Formats: sequence, structure tokens, C-alpha cells
Amino acid sequence: MLISSQHGDRKKPRVFDKICQEIRKNIAAKQLKPGDRLPSERVLAAQFNVGRPAVREALRTLEQAGIVKFDAGKNAGAFICDGDTATLSQSVCDLLLLGRFTIQELYAFRTMVLEITVRTACARATENDFHALDECANQSQPLKSRTSADNDLLKLIARAAHNQLLCICVNLLIETLMFPQKEVAQNEGFNDLRQSLVNSMRLRNPERSLEDLSNYIDAIHAMRTEVNRPD
Repeated sequence: MLISSQHGDRKKPRVFDKICQEIRKNIAAKQLKPGDRLPSERVLAAQFNVGRPAVREALRTLEQAGIVKFDAGKNAGAFICDGDTATLSQSVCDLLLLGRFTIQELYAFRTMVLEITVRTACARATENDFHALDECANQSQPLKSRTSADNDLLKLIARAAHNQLLCICVNLLIETLMFPQKEVAQNEGFNDLRQSLVNSMRLRNPERSLEDLSNYIDAIHAMRTEVNRPD
């Protein structure tokens, strides 16, 4: 469908932009859902009455936005993504590199998000949530693998808050700056810090939980500094 404009001096949308807009509209209208396969380039080109290059450009644009992914193999094609934070975290990293905000501001944002998340989880967490948190805090695995436990614990706390936006923000922070990317040996005290935080949350004590959270994040930050120190 062609959209007329009463403003002749307004920049006309490019052909591939129109395709992107229509696909986004279909997603918003629930006509396309995560996991759905898009029609082939040939079919889309006929549907929009455009050439295949415009369709390819639209699909590349949607891929960069994290809306579409390409799968190879037997069922090769373009599919609607289920919505992860990888693209968003890359955008945040790019904005940091471009100087739109400072690393100190990002750390301050981390503190605010985690404090809100812990407070909310203290009030909303279920017994099933606490069971999962206990298992994560006390999981037995080689020391070098325990960095992933820190990521998992924060994700579980966000899930226990039962707010999808908090989950997205916490995942974003984990992917951008929170923990070392290298596997690193942790001492046994990390298990105690994790369990202390979970215990305080189980008591529905937000102030004590925030104190435990602060101790826990400080320890992680010290570990990150050690890992990033030049050899």
C-alpha cells in the first residue's frame, strides 16, 4: 500500500525502509511471531512489487536490528528472532566508544538497575525462584568455571522480579560490562557472598539484600580488575 504525503519537501522513505516498516507492522499486529519464517526473496519482491536487491537490503537492515536472523541448512531462510539483547548490547558499547556517555555513568546505571531488581525480587520472588537461586549459589563446579555462576545468579534474580524489562536490562549489563569474559578462578568466598545475598532476599529484607549485593558486586569488580591487569 502506497502512503501519500502532504509535505512535498519531506524526504521520501527508501524502498527497503518501506519493506522494513511493513514487516515491523506485521510483528506488532501478531501476524508474524518469533520463529516464523519469512517468505523467500522472490515472493517478498513480488509482494512489495520491488526488486530483489531492495528485499535483501531490508532483510540485512532487520538483521542488524536484531529482528531477523538467517539460518542455513535444510530449512534455510530468514526467520523472526525471539528478541535477545546481543544487538542492544553492541549498540550500547558503540555509544560508549563514541563518547555519548562515560564508563562511570554506565557503572552508575548498573547500580541503579541492580538495586531496583533486588528490591523487586525481594517482594515478588516465589519459592520456586528461591530454589533456583539456592542451586545457583551453591553449584559445585571447577573454580575456573564459576564466573558463569555470577552471570546466572543475576539473571535469576532478574527473573525473580517478574518484570521483563528488568530482565532485559540485567542481561544487557552482563553482556556489556559486568563480568570478565575470561574464565577465572574464584576463591570459595564467592559462594558465601552469593548465598548471603539469596538468604537476605528470602527474608524479604531489601536493605540487607542491598548491602549483600554491594559486597558481592565489589568482589566481582575487584576480580575483573585483576583479570584485566596486564601480565
